[in-house]
Amino acid sequence: MSNSTQQSHAVSGTVIRSAKIFKGLSDEAVDRLGAAAAIKYLKRHATVFYDGDKSQSVFIIMSGRMHVLNSEADGKEFIISQMGPGELFGEMGLIDGSLRSATVVAAEPSTLVEISSQAFLACLEQNPDVAVAVTKSVAERLRKATTTVKNLALGNVEQRIRVLLENISIADGSSRRVPYKITQTDIAKMVGASREMVTRIMGQLTEAGAIAHDEQGMLLLLDPPQPGKL
Repeated sequence: MSNSTQQSHAVSGTVIRSAKIFKGLSDEAVDRLGAAAAIKYLKRHATVFYDGDKSQSVFIIMSGRMHVLNSEADGKEFIISQMGPGELFGEMGLIDGSLRSATVVAAEPSTLVEISSQAFLACLEQNPDVAVAVTKSVAERLRKATTTVKNLALGNVEQRIRVLLENISIADGSSRRVPYKITQTDIAKMVGASREMVTRIMGQLTEAGAIAHDEQGMLLLLDPPQPGKL
């Protein structure tokens, strides 16, 4: 993992329980996971692991945000999903013994907890409720990936951008707000379009009063016009 530092002593139960799926674990079970864990501090754009790497551990996001990437043969990257605090990732390869199926990169400075494969798999065997929670988490991630694929199938880039912004935003009074800063380059990688195209469409949406930015630079979705009516 490049652009990162590691703190290797035992991780506290409070930190382990920051992952939703571990909240109901006993103190003893949490202590076992903590003893097999390390905290990692990542700079923006640091790679956690690459597509094709051997699966050796799982990660809990304590702070920051991760991008899950797939790349084409020509080097073009697509952001297929995002993850934030409290989410667990990297478990799929451990469960079925496969290699990593995507690349994960820090979208901003982030802090992770890394738990060894042996401790994680033992936890699943000893705690059926956690195994069920992991299964639900994987299913939710697959649903989000399906939504991403459906969005990429839309022929109109403006529609793809609108659907993306709707999906990643949260209610904020009479409007909606993207709860983190997002670049136009990231949007381009999420909708499968060029940055130049995204810049042009975002400018049109701003002029039409469909989007704006608050004082912190967060993207706001206001009362959007109908797609194709700009």
